[in-house]
Amino acid sequence: MDIAKFSLGVIVHCAILALAPPVFADLPKVKDAEARKVLQLVDGSKSQAVLLKQFKVTLTDGEPAGAAFTGRWCDPRGVLPWSTNNFANISGRAVKAFREDLNKAGYTVAGDPNDLFSDTSAVKADLELGALVTDLVVTHCQVSNSGAIGGVYMKVKWQVYSPLAKQVVFQAITEGSSQNLNLDKQDVYRPSDRLIDAFRLATDNLLAEQGFHDLVLGSSQQQAATPATESHYELSRLPLVAGGAAKNVGAMRSSVATVFSSVGTGSGFFISTNGYLVTNQHVVGDSKYVKIKLLTGRELVGEVLVTKRIRDVALIKTEPIEITALPTRDGEPNVGDDVYVLGSPLGEKFQGTLTKGVLSGYREFDGIRYLQSDVAVLPGNSGGPLLDNAGAVVGIARLGGGTQGGNLNLFIPIGEALNQLGVELK
Repeated sequence: MDIAKFSLGVIVHCAILALAPPVFADLPKVKDAEARKVLQLVDGSKSQAVLLKQFKVTLTDGEPAGAAFTGRWCDPRGVLPWSTNNFANISGRAVKAFREDLNKAGYTVAGDPNDLFSDTSAVKADLELGALVTDLVVTHCQVSNSGAIGGVYMKVKWQVYSPLAKQVVFQAITEGSSQNLNLDKQDVYRPSDRLIDAFRLATDNLLAEQGFHDLVLGSSQQQAATPATESHYELSRLPLVAGGAAKNVGAMRSSVATVFSSVGTGSGFFISTNGYLVTNQHVVGDSKYVKIKLLTGRELVGEVLVTKRIRDVALIKTEPIEITALPTRDGEPNVGDDVYVLGSPLGEKFQGTLTKGVLSGYREFDGIRYLQSDVAVLPGNSGGPLLDNAGAVVGIARLGGGTQGGNLNLFIPIGEALNQLGVELK
């Protein structure tokens, strides 16, 4: 064997190995949050002054925030704990990032930008925000003293409080993420740096919420701050459709929508052709604006006009749409009559589900009347219509008795619901 050639071959082989990119253990990829389009305030728009009053993470000191890796091969190092060492000054930096993103979009932010870490209790703002990070996933690989890769994903629950109205006037949940898994383009990020970048995206996604945009412009805030008065809405009474429920299932299904709010999803139904819907109060929660998704997939913004917590009813207004709204019945059905329920049991995946049963009876609990039926309902049906054979609404699904089993489900009589909401059909 030619020793010189062998030695040269070994040297070349070692050089190739040294120059080749490392084959490291798969660094977990966090979820990529969607970057939605920020709704900018146009030049000249006068917005209310907002302030990020609180930024909190549900984790306590020492709890796992994610996973840590180290070295050129990104070897697992163990749990990355939530601590001041890893996430120093995170609250103050979040306030600064929030301010910068809102200023960039044209919003007015209360307080002194050069005094970000002082007590904000003395700062006067039209709207005060709280941001609670409810979900957090962090991966961090410290490749070298000067280079790192990794990612952060978070889910942020926002609440907007009006000091004037003394109540929460808007809620939303947004997502944010930031990650780099490219060894060839390492950055100098610490885990806290990447967390702030993820929070920036979550903030931008809040600025993409139509409800927040409109609230800051003032219309919703003024409405929330106005002393409560009894609302009154005069709507046109819709005639019954020939053929009844049996021949108009398609039109009936298109009149029922899925309602998305800060507390989850439910059902709702149109009672007029100019965009008025009825649902449960517990479906909309404290939200001022909700998303309405039609059976066609079209999405609308709905403004919650009236809620009555005791009767568990709510009235929502969207833009006028070209669909057949549901008529309502003046009287009430007889026990034994066929009834139908339309809605989105278990969420939008089952939107437009129709079930059939009979009216089982009338009940009263704590002075409040209900219709009882064995028609099948599930979580997500809440706020959907209970219909008679003529295709007219006789009640609103509430699921008050569904936990007892045996399809002992309760419904709010439609006449009482409309009276509570101040709706008059003429």
